[in-house]
Amino acid sequence: MINYVKEYESGKNKQHPVGMTYQSRGGTNGALYRSPADWVSPSPENAEENYLSEPSSVYRGKVIVNDTDHLCGHSCGDAVWVWKSFCHGLNVPMMEDLSASPVWQDSARDAMGQVRKYSERINVAQMVPVDSLAETRFCLANAGREYLIFQPGNKGEFTVNLNDAFGTFTVEWLNVSTATTVEGKPIKGGGVRTFPTPFGGPGVLYLKIMG
Repeated sequence: MINYVKEYESGKNKQHPVGMTYQSRGGTNGALYRSPADWVSPSPENAEENYLSEPSSVYRGKVIVNDTDHLCGHSCGDAVWVWKSFCHGLNVPMMEDLSASPVWQDSARDAMGQVRKYSERINVAQMVPVDSLAETRFCLANAGREYLIFQPGNKGEFTVNLNDAFGTFTVEWLNVSTATTVEGKPIKGGGVRTFPTPFGGPGVLYLKIMG
């Protein structure tokens, strides 16, 4: 079917990306990766590809649509999952049950709004997940220019490797739980820097080169 759609659209003025979601019986993530699809929705499947609790940043040759429908249905998806996914370069649709607020799903709803706002501020087309740059392991980077880092827990501080980033960077923190931002003091690159978090709970650090 994917090949049929692509063949049919090949002579059209516009072609659409064609996707494939996890097959509920007998499917594997491997089958998705080997398919001719442009985007795929995987399942948690195994520890290395647990797109629910530890979303993988490994590039599989496809756009990953990390959809709760194919992870657990209506019973999962919170702010931590949204930010982990986004900082690993994944797209994050949530299967809504349309319950009126306040409800536990508000956490994911709010976080999806947060990541959308940042996606409009950063040069997202130039940013890739680079786990090794941040102690937290959740880092989108346009090396030397911009860094968006998620801290899922309440560690208090973490390091970022700016060895190859020269210049001075603006520092902005987002409190994921309250959606408030805190401006930090600018910091120089050229080394491994430690960033004390200005609040408890999950947070986001945004670094951007000045000038």
